[in-house]
Amino acid sequence: MVGRNASSALDDHYDQDPKIQAQLDLLRRQVLIKAYTDQIRANSVPDEETIQAYYDANKENFRTLDRVLAFHISCKEQQKINEAYSQLTAGASWESVAAEYNEDPNSLSEHGLIGWINPNGFVLGVGLQPEFNKIAFSLRKREFSKPVLINRRWEIIRVANKVEGEIPPLDKMKPRVVEKLRSVVARKNYKKTVQDLEHEYKVERFGRYKTVAANSAEDLYRRASEVHDPQARIDFYNQIANYYPDSDLADEALFTAGFIYSEQLQKVDFAFQEFHQLLSKYPNSEYADDAKWMIKNLGKADLENGEDSSAEEIQQEIKSRQGK
Repeated sequence: MVGRNASSALDDHYDQDPKIQAQLDLLRRQVLIKAYTDQIRANSVPDEETIQAYYDANKENFRTLDRVLAFHISCKEQQKINEAYSQLTAGASWESVAAEYNEDPNSLSEHGLIGWINPNGFVLGVGLQPEFNKIAFSLRKREFSKPVLINRRWEIIRVANKVEGEIPPLDKMKPRVVEKLRSVVARKNYKKTVQDLEHEYKVERFGRYKTVAANSAEDLYRRASEVHDPQARIDFYNQIANYYPDSDLADEALFTAGFIYSEQLQKVDFAFQEFHQLLSKYPNSEYADDAKWMIKNLGKADLENGEDSSAEEIQQEIKSRQGK
C-alpha cells in the first residue's frame, strides 16, 4: 500500500514540487549524517590502556550477585505444611514430600524447583517477596526452613546450592566495557573530524564562535567561567587540553571537565575518560590525587551545593578538595 502510494505520487510529479524537494533533500542529508556518525561510532574503540583502567576503577560495578538454587513446598493450609515439615524432619526425601504436599502449579513437576534467585530478585510462583529471599539466603546448602507464612501462603524453603558473587575477569567483561566507553571515544573522534574538516576547508568562525586559534588558553579558561551551560564549559576546557597541552591550565582543564561530567551531568563514563586522560598526560599534576579520588568515587559523591553550581563554585570545591 505504501509503495503504491509512493508510485502514484511520483506519477503525479509530486517530487517536482520545490517544497517537497526541500523536504526530500533535508531527509537525505539527515540519513547521510546519521550513517556517517554511526560509522564513526562503530570505528570508535577505546585503547587497551583505557579499557584496563576503566575495568580496574569499576570492578565492583561488574560484581555478580550472590545466588541460591531454591526449592519450596507451598500450601494454603497451615496443617498441611506442618505435616510436610514433620515428614521432612523425620527423614523423608524432599522429592517425595514435595510431590505429595506442594500446591504450587509452577513447580509441581520439578519437586518444587523455583530456580536460581538473587537477594532481591523475582521468585517464580511467589513474586517479589523480600522475606522469602531473606530466608533462602540464610539457609546453608541442602538445608530447609521451618514453615513460614509469606503472602498468605505457607512455605518451606530449601536451598540446593549456593554461589557467591564474583568479579568476572576483564576478558569476559571487555565487550561491556568497550560499549560503555564507545560513546565517549566516538564523541571525541567526531569533534576531531569536524575540526579537521574546518581546517581543510578553512572554515572561519565569528563572534562567540570565532576560531579557537584566535583564543589563548587563558581566554578559553575565562570564557569557560562565563558560560552557564555545563557542556559548553566542558567544550572550552577540552579545547585548552587539546590545543594547549603544555599550558599550566591544561591539567586543571581536564580535571574540571571531568568534575562537571561527574557532579553536574552525572555522566560517569565521560568523567572517567577526562580523569584518565589527565593521569595519562600529567601523572605529576597537582590534580592527580584528586583525579584518582574522583575515579574511585565516581557516581557516589555529589556536591552539597547541587547541580546548579556556578563555575566559580566548582573551582572552590576543587580547591577545597586539594586542601584535604
